[in-house]
Amino acid sequence: MARIARKGLLNKTLLVTGITLIRLPRIFGLEGNSWVFLLTLIPFWFVIINNHLPEIKNSTRIPRVIILAGFQILLLFNIAGLLTLVSAVFAKAFIEQSSTAYLILAISICLFSGSLLLKTILSMLKEIDFDSKIAILGLIYFLLIIVAIFRTSLQKPYLLLFIYQLITFLIFGLSAKCALKVNEQYYLKYVFNGLILYLGVNVIFQLFGLTNQTENYLRAYDAVMLSLLNIKCSRIYYPLSEGINAFGMVGGAGFVISAAALIDIVKKRSKDILGWVIACFGVGISLLIVLTTDSRGALLFLLITAGITLLLPKIAKATYVGLLLLIQPAILFLKGGFLQNLAILAPLIRFGTDVLSGRTTIWQSAIRPLFEFKWIHLVGYGLYGQQKSGIVSAYKDLFVSYIYTNEISLHNFSLQMIYDLGYIGLLVVFLLLFFISKNLVKQIKSHPGNREKMQAISIMIYILLIGSVSVIPAFYARELFFMFIFVWIAAGSNIKTGDKQYV
Repeated sequence: MARIARKGLLNKTLLVTGITLIRLPRIFGLEGNSWVFLLTLIPFWFVIINNHLPEIKNSTRIPRVIILAGFQILLLFNIAGLLTLVSAVFAKAFIEQSSTAYLILAISICLFSGSLLLKTILSMLKEIDFDSKIAILGLIYFLLIIVAIFRTSLQKPYLLLFIYQLITFLIFGLSAKCALKVNEQYYLKYVFNGLILYLGVNVIFQLFGLTNQTENYLRAYDAVMLSLLNIKCSRIYYPLSEGINAFGMVGGAGFVISAAALIDIVKKRSKDILGWVIACFGVGISLLIVLTTDSRGALLFLLITAGITLLLPKIAKATYVGLLLLIQPAILFLKGGFLQNLAILAPLIRFGTDVLSGRTTIWQSAIRPLFEFKWIHLVGYGLYGQQKSGIVSAYKDLFVSYIYTNEISLHNFSLQMIYDLGYIGLLVVFLLLFFISKNLVKQIKSHPGNREKMQAISIMIYILLIGSVSVIPAFYARELFFMFIFVWIAAGSNIKTGDKQYV
């Protein structure tokens, strides 16, 4: 019993601290260091191994904890060693193209590791009674992303590390769900608290004067929304964030899950002081981040999402989810002039740009080549498809304040998926998003008192909306991409096998 409690504590702790942990190297300017990158993933594999390590009979006087720790450290060193060896083989086979032998060895490693990984994942999915449609679509989507990263890694070998990071989070998410299934322990509660912790740590670091060591911008811009409150300051580039606007959208996600928790607390007239504190803190810190990053899209969509959440579960229907999903492709054909004439949006327009900050130019540049069908459009160009296809050159001059203009995204999830994963990938991910949302609708209607499901469907609504003006939940926005993995797991899992009810 004590071992189960200890295992549960390890999983909960890592669910809360995981996203913050993998982002910490940015504060020291070490995110590009491969060894530091691998070190941030060691705690996840430590917990994964601990979750599934069989009982070891201890006939010595050495404490069992020391034996387990030693065994796990040995396994982790072997994993690191194998990764180094595999990277060297891949470099010889695909980059240097040294010989046919290296190519055969590299392909063999891919097949063996892929089959082993699939077997492991399928066993975990079976253990948590996973919905078959969501499982198949999810695994195909993650596989397509891995293939997309691998294709681009032939020119940028460091991207191989991101494959390892993705697989680590996928395995850890499933493993933690299996471990917390015992005694019906919470799961998404700790994931969502982890997002609030990540936002809070960024604000604290900023207050202490710490800065983001990854240079992305050549100049600063004024925060338009704060200027409406007579507060003059520049948009803040938070210490652990991917980018200014990207982090504002993460702040929006923090707001919607905190607002969903607060709505649930108020409806139930809960006297849980800690619940009140976390929800109110989450709303406050998230709103602060949205305003200081001047992320106007995040503000608009968090307000819409909070309004929808307030009416749940009464208006929860799969049909409405489908309509929300159609907003992403529909907005691509929206004329910027229409929004420009709306008086309510006039104060939010930044100097020298329009309401959509030049997004219509980006979208038109990306849509135009699609009218001339090419076979590669079925499978996409791989990660950074906008760069590999060459269309980024048509709009990169819009981002004169950015350093890496060749990597500017297409600012629309649907469009980015076409260029990265092709029409096939877009169809898979749209079906996945629909069935995840449909399952969450079903769960919230059958268990209206479950706060976790309320928060999960809120963040899914937000993701569907924000994807119209950003690439969330694509791999580029890794904070919310990893959050999406956990929501996928929660949506696919049978609620009776693990999710404790809020009373």
